[in-house]
Amino acid sequence: MIRRVRLWVSGLFAIGVIVLGLAIGVTQLVLPWIVAHPEKIAATLAGKLHRPVTIDRVDAHWERTGPLLNLTGVHLGVASSDPASANAQPLTIASAGLKINFFAWARRNASWTEFRVAGVDLDLLRDADGHWSLRGMDASGGDQRDVDDNALFALGTLVLRDVHLTFDDVPNRSHSKYKADELRLINHGDLHRVLSRVVFVDTNSPPIDVVLEYNSSDRSGRVYFGGTGLDAASLQRGYPFKGLLVNRGKGRVQLWATVRAGELDEVRAEVDLADLVLTTGTSIALDPKADILPHIGIDRATFAARWRREEDGWSADIVDLAITRQGVQAVPSALHVRARGGVEAPEYLVNADTLDVGAFASVAMLVDAVPSAARRWLYAGNPEGMFSQTRLRYASNQDFDLVGKFDALEWHSYARIPSVSGFSGALYGDQDALNIDLPQHSCRARSPHIAPTWRGASKLMR
Repeated sequence: MIRRVRLWVSGLFAIGVIVLGLAIGVTQLVLPWIVAHPEKIAATLAGKLHRPVTIDRVDAHWERTGPLLNLTGVHLGVASSDPASANAQPLTIASAGLKINFFAWARRNASWTEFRVAGVDLDLLRDADGHWSLRGMDASGGDQRDVDDNALFALGTLVLRDVHLTFDDVPNRSHSKYKADELRLINHGDLHRVLSRVVFVDTNSPPIDVVLEYNSSDRSGRVYFGGTGLDAASLQRGYPFKGLLVNRGKGRVQLWATVRAGELDEVRAEVDLADLVLTTGTSIALDPKADILPHIGIDRATFAARWRREEDGWSADIVDLAITRQGVQAVPSALHVRARGGVEAPEYLVNADTLDVGAFASVAMLVDAVPSAARRWLYAGNPEGMFSQTRLRYASNQDFDLVGKFDALEWHSYARIPSVSGFSGALYGDQDALNIDLPQHSCRARSPHIAPTWRGASKLMR
């Protein structure tokens, strides 16, 4: 039985080699005829692009995996049946290549034919309504066209070299420029895959690996974005996120995103940064005469995070958050946040099995979404300590409940808030009352006028 299988496999392999050899031989024989009739190649491209195509001249030479046809003067016209292109202009590509690869079956992300173009400028736009459009390498010329209708998707495999991409994100007021030595677009019907290594033009950042899979029929897809040795400040490019800015920091950043029906569905990230410095774009006013822009330095920060869209809101998780500051590594923290109830009446659920107060407070004071009074206290009070087994449900100031444990909690005095040190215990509360249970140990509270010391078990009611 095994011998028969071997014979069948050997026979099929021999037949495949013979067929491949015949195909290569026939192609070599007809190649001069193909070069002499560029209109045949133009007709094939016109059928795929659904618009007129003319080619001035074709030259050919044989490479290791098959012939390469050099196309000079490729003119892409405008389909007269397309009402959206009434004001469009034809597109002329000075030089392109059409590669036939007889060994595509043996390589991943390869196809039998590749359309190659060098020196390409692309403009990607996300308008105020969230719609995406792409200009460049499309017969629509200067008109903006929906990404799903772009001519690039009609080709089998497109290889763009020396690519310059401009991305305008109108809702976030972001403008970015990228470049790539090579960008590979692979199309199989409605399925499209993009592979490239890109750099930021303005910062000349280390290369970033980009992999994108997109289904143009249901507008779903996946994106990978990441690399090692990346400059976090270059990635953010001075555009603050909720006021938070990365001033310095290098390391590994990896991001995976999923899109469904044109909407962001899930984002996962893994980050490992060293020599990190964070600041803010919105100053903190300690008093009418003092405005400061605080900076915090972190030796190393590692974490994994996930954001996911839910039926009635969203959820976010941060796990394995390990922060090292001044040579001391904080206890690894984890945080889960769930928002439900929709936009009109949101309710937030926060769970923290372990939470380093100092690390989160230092970052929170940089976020301009935090109330100004709280940011001032976070900066001046510099709270430290640990929260554990903490649960918070918050709908409004009149509807919330909280339970948790805290250990070694301390902060400096500021304004009318006294300083506290050695504060450990359990916290229970809601909109009506707040209970703090303290175990049998000492804690100290100081203000400029009084310095009481509490000992033993206590219960404070509000």
